[in-house]
Amino acid sequence: MPPSADEAPDPAAARVRPAIVALASIAFIASQANLLRIVGPLTPSILALQLAFTPDAFTDVLSRWGEAGIARYREHFAYDMAHPFIYGALGVAWVRWSGLFAALPSWRRRAWTVALPVAGACDLVENALHWTLLGSAGAITAFPVALAATAASVKWGLAVLFAAGLVRRLVAAAFASAASRV
Repeated sequence: MPPSADEAPDPAAARVRPAIVALASIAFIASQANLLRIVGPLTPSILALQLAFTPDAFTDVLSRWGEAGIARYREHFAYDMAHPFIYGALGVAWVRWSGLFAALPSWRRRAWTVALPVAGACDLVENALHWTLLGSAGAITAFPVALAATAASVKWGLAVLFAAGLVRRLVAAAFASAASRV
């Protein structure tokens, strides 16, 4: 966060903060690329399973994937249990240390700060439910399927909202920088 009006800026922190944002961004890109390597080939896509609100829709995706696709999906959990922590940290880093959100009122800055961690918590709920459902041998019921799809919907909604907000702030900063050089 930027220093308050009565605090002097910390020059060491000013040098470290961009590095934290960069490292969080690199970790996210590497983690996302790894997950895409694993689940990218699935047809239908992983989104079809994540947003399957009924047992019929859920089992239809699994049957279309077949055993090889289900094995690939199971493999992704080893990495997708860490991924929410990575993108949660990414969101915190961008909001707190990039300076792009500094002009916002504190309540809005706090809301942006928690957006990706909340999305990550939803992702972990979705993962736990899907892992359990995959092991339920034909006993896939409505409540856990709908709960997993709801968690996934909230996760994706927050992720898209955060990405749009970040892009908006990056573009505004780029235009402000260009205008100041004119």
